[in-house]
Amino acid sequence: MAVAGPRLEKAIRVVTDPATEKTLRKNVHLQMALDTLEENGRENGFSSDQIDVLIDVACGAKYAETVCMRVLKSLIPKEDVSAFTVIKAVSWINCLHKGPPLTRKVFIIRWLLLVYDLVDNQDQVHLLYNMLFPMIEYVPLCPFLCHLLYKMTREDDVVIHRVQKLNTLIKEMGDQSHLLGLLSVYKSFKPHLVSVPIPRSRKAFFKKVDRDWAERIKTIQQRTRPDHTGADDMTLQFQMTDTEPTGPRTKRRKLVPEIESQTVNAPAKPLEGMLEPKPFEQIKTVDDLIGNIERIELPCQIAGVLDNHLLQFYVGYLSDRSADHRLSFWLANTLTEEFLSRPANENLHEKIRLLRRILVFEDKIKEGIPVVERFIHRYLLQWNGDDFRECILGLLTRLRIQPFEVLNEQVFEPLRQIFFRSSVYFKCQVLVVYKELLRNFAAHEGRRHTSTKKLSEQMNSNPYLTSNESVFLYETPVEDFEPLTTILEFVEHVSEISVVALQLEGNHPDLVNHTLMFFETASTLQDNYDIPLMLFPSPSICNACLFSFDASIFVRILDIILRCGAAVRKLKKARSTSDLDDSVAAAIMQSISQEKIQSMNAHITDVVHAMWKNNIFFSQSAPSLFTLDKPTLMKLTGTSIEADVFALPHHPALVGYANRIVKNMRSRHQSGDTTDIWVERKDEFLNYLEKHKLSQVKHFFNQFIRGRAESSK
Repeated sequence: MAVAGPRLEKAIRVVTDPATEKTLRKNVHLQMALDTLEENGRENGFSSDQIDVLIDVACGAKYAETVCMRVLKSLIPKEDVSAFTVIKAVSWINCLHKGPPLTRKVFIIRWLLLVYDLVDNQDQVHLLYNMLFPMIEYVPLCPFLCHLLYKMTREDDVVIHRVQKLNTLIKEMGDQSHLLGLLSVYKSFKPHLVSVPIPRSRKAFFKKVDRDWAERIKTIQQRTRPDHTGADDMTLQFQMTDTEPTGPRTKRRKLVPEIESQTVNAPAKPLEGMLEPKPFEQIKTVDDLIGNIERIELPCQIAGVLDNHLLQFYVGYLSDRSADHRLSFWLANTLTEEFLSRPANENLHEKIRLLRRILVFEDKIKEGIPVVERFIHRYLLQWNGDDFRECILGLLTRLRIQPFEVLNEQVFEPLRQIFFRSSVYFKCQVLVVYKELLRNFAAHEGRRHTSTKKLSEQMNSNPYLTSNESVFLYETPVEDFEPLTTILEFVEHVSEISVVALQLEGNHPDLVNHTLMFFETASTLQDNYDIPLMLFPSPSICNACLFSFDASIFVRILDIILRCGAAVRKLKKARSTSDLDDSVAAAIMQSISQEKIQSMNAHITDVVHAMWKNNIFFSQSAPSLFTLDKPTLMKLTGTSIEADVFALPHHPALVGYANRIVKNMRSRHQSGDTTDIWVERKDEFLNYLEKHKLSQVKHFFNQFIRGRAESSK
């Protein structure tokens, strides 16, 4: 039986009258008023104005908890709910001193959750988002607040600090379904911000704890407004938020997601005057990419760029940096979670696949990804030198150029500790990495830094110039340093560790070979990449190679000395004929310092005297490889040391070649003295070496012996 209007009005006056007794016990008028309100809620529901009045009673502190809860549960709307009513309820929840207790706050939020779809102005209610979100820290409120926020969330609400807060709560409370539910709607709007995997097999994110309450609201709405679809929409949305589509659980979790665009899943008619978006899944060829370049829709999971070469080209073409930021955020979270927070052997194949995809992507864009570099800096501190070795070393070759002090602290020092503890083959791999890193610095990173610095200076002088002028995919703050100085100090660092490594490994042939490969690259930087530096190896490396038993090693060190000599001449000429920046000039002067020039000249002089002029005991004031005189050597060895002991035909690397040609010489000479034959037939021996792919010997002596240099010209 319906409640009469005067009776309901009287009940409302009783509960809202300040003079009414607070306690329910022995208070007949209050008891009858509550019975009337509950009966009206079951039968007719309340109007918007009535709910607006009663919400203060339900949320206030006048009555006992039992009275307030009975009023709150009776608030069944028969029409729309005023947004102002919702605002008052949220204000009561946030009231610190005279607000309702925590248990009643839970019921208020549950009521808001049930009537949210009936609010007449949800835009006004949405303004409360910033007030509601911080309250998810309260454990009793969290499940229902997450559900309410799930309904309220719009794209603008998804910001990084909220995602981080949810991630923190997940770490503290575990994978709670309501937290994952709120993250799922965040991920649907901005997938690049959410790295936490959302399980598709979960059937319900939010528990249905108020089925009877929701059913009563639906019944009253259908009775009072049979033609209104609000109740059906409310029920449908309530069910949809509770249910997540299920799918088969894969045996192996994929780190790199498939490409999936929003348009494919939810096609919409474009606005007038706008191009219809083209989902990237439909781009199969380069022609498709070029033909639809202005209307391509990026996939929801931007990490799919790692598996699609066409998408990589498109991301590189875009002037909008949002795709780069999305990919960087995803990479930072995924690499940290998978490699720094979990065992190395967990999901091993997918981790290797991810690292290889990153390598391919970096090779394509010809620059390193800053977030990947930061991951490498952290990972090297705990790396054992074995896990993911191929991929980690590959990522090191794409490091960005920075001041050497920074690189040394973050990369070279952690790697040096592993370097000296590892096998000779690992040392060789590291030298290969350093060779490629040096080439990257010279070919790409030095120019990138110079271009970025010039652009920054232009932007400072011209505020109308935008950073879109940059030709590099990832922009980083420009540091004030000279790239040439970094390259010079890097080569000196490699020279130092190579000397120690050669001593530890007893001049192992593989290690000597890879050391020379590095310095061959260093000696060609000026010719190949216009790097104005002279990069000469350590004297210890030169000595080990000059007296090697391997002819290929001997001629390679001669070739390096030749290139360094040519570099010095070019640098001296450039220094006198061109205007250079102070920092560039300082780096050049450091590379051709007096100490380094004297070291190189000492090697050249010693080789010429010992191997060409047959005299290792020549007197000179400059530093020399042979610092002991003949009498001292006799005392130390007890034998006589001949001055021609290191002549070319006696060199351990060339003695085999010398024996062959000397046999022919002896047949034409009566004397058996090989030295006499050698003095007369030096050019014949050099030509013989040239025919056997050892032309560097001839070039060396032609270059540094004055008479031969003039005749060769």
